[in-house]
Order: sequence, then C-alpha cells, then structure tokens
Amino acid sequence: MNFLMQIFYILFVTAIIINAFYFFFLRKLFNLLKNKYPEKFKELGEPSLWWNNSPRNGMRVLRFISSKDPLFSSDNELFKTRTFAVVFLCLYITIFITLLMLFFLFFFAGYKEFQGG
Repeated sequence: MNFLMQIFYILFVTAIIINAFYFFFLRKLFNLLKNKYPEKFKELGEPSLWWNNSPRNGMRVLRFISSKDPLFSSDNELFKTRTFAVVFLCLYITIFITLLMLFFLFFFAGYKEFQGG
C-alpha cells in the first residue's frame, strides 16, 4: 500500500470521527435552543438530526450558527456549543474535499490498489 492510499484511509476514518463530533455538538445546540430559547427553535423550524431535517431547515440552521445572533453573546454555553459545531463542520468539509480530490486522483491516475486490482 502506497503512502497516498494510507493518507486516504486515515483521512476517511478521521472524517467519520469528526462528523460524529459535529453531530454531537449540533444535537447539543438543538437541545439548548429547545430548552432555553423555544421561540428561536421554532423560528428555525424545530430542527433535529433525523426528524424534520429538510434542506430548508438545514439552511436556516447554517445561517443561524454562522451569524452573530445576540443569543450567542448572552449565553456562554450556547456560544461554546455553536463554536465547536462550526469548527467541526469546517474540518469535516475540508477533509471531505481533500478525500474527493484524492479519490479522483486515484481514479483517473489508474491506481490499481484503489480500484481493487
């Protein structure tokens, strides 16, 4: 197994782990909003990780966590949870794009190890 394949596998496992952390912090954020700020939670469309998870609600949540909403400055726990969620989302997107580029590099370069040969 060559070096690039090892990097690919390591990044793949890392992406799965980072995604799990992102889901953890996103769930914690949803619970904080639901319990402390129910009106904001309803405004976001009552999002959850699995149920009521539409593209529209997803975009609302992404806009909310990337905004400078006054709730974040007034609630330290909400601010920390949002910050961790954003950091893990950015890490995941970066690793995903890197994996995608490596996949296409392997596929088009004809690496036999990657193609099962």
